[in-house]
Amino acid sequence: MLNANKVLLTLVLTCLSLFVQAGNEPAIEIVAPNRIDDGIAVPVNITVTGLAPGDWVKALTLTVPSNPQPHNLVFSAKYVQPQDYYVVGARVRMAPSASPSLEALVQTNSGASLTKKMSFPGFERGTNFSDSNSLTSTIPGMHKFPSAEIGQQKIAITPSSSGAWSEIKTIIHHPMLPKVGGASEKRLSSLDVLIGDTQAVHVDIGEAMPNDPFFSIATGRATNKAKVVWTESTGKTFEAVTQ
Repeated sequence: MLNANKVLLTLVLTCLSLFVQAGNEPAIEIVAPNRIDDGIAVPVNITVTGLAPGDWVKALTLTVPSNPQPHNLVFSAKYVQPQDYYVVGARVRMAPSASPSLEALVQTNSGASLTKKMSFPGFERGTNFSDSNSLTSTIPGMHKFPSAEIGQQKIAITPSSSGAWSEIKTIIHHPMLPKVGGASEKRLSSLDVLIGDTQAVHVDIGEAMPNDPFFSIATGRATNKAKVVWTESTGKTFEAVTQ
């Protein structure tokens, strides 16, 4: 699971390097299935390219405008320091819709704002945000944890052969339940990623991120030491470090 996108990420970052060298205008690319058969956990990758020298991404936000409110936000990643590469991956809850869509928003250090929207054909199978069974149903193909204990994690880090970047992938066992039918909310609200001992990004997590959430990020330098800290809506934290 954690190595499934390694080749794709390498190709994306190679293209990213070519874009930057060519001096292209800033742009956002959203990579997701062209058609969605089931919106319970849609894989999405976002890449930002063509930033001017000295400019960098301060915030990258992904939403699902077609979801019922307030279940639109997937995540908002706030970078603490400049990176050479901006590639983020996650899974997304999408409700059935006649006109489903994703929207990415990027804000840069220079004050520029970029948006990109991706639309899909309508689909009937997806997340029912008013049904706890739908919200916590088993996601086909996802990592299987050895027990039902909440907070189990798996983290992997892959430095590139060039030494220019690393990819960090993390997945955690959690029901990710918003307030449903008067029941108390129990979901993860944020994620902090540290490279070595330095924080690289803080991620606010919304209700459109599915149970057993997965998150990947390309860092600005190669490293074999990383730490992730997930924070629950109750204030409880779950930490994991690379071995």
